[in-house]
Amino acid sequence: MTPTNSKTLFLFLCDQMAKLDRKEIDVQTATAQSSLARQANVVRMYELKKKEQKIRAKYGYTYSDVDDDLD
Repeated sequence: MTPTNSKTLFLFLCDQMAKLDRKEIDVQTATAQSSLARQANVVRMYELKKKEQKIRAKYGYTYSDVDDDLD
């Protein structure tokens, strides 16, 4: 399995849209791959929120608190 982050997931989706536009894949295949990408994103967001909870428990702040301080 290839490691996937937000950037590679987005590039995959863009590539699939281009393939669909060029009729290299059918709508059913594109729909199935889109569904899998959505599920991967849900897992990615879960892991991010879990990490945020650990940071909040350890240090008492979140990523958004740090972002607010940078503005």
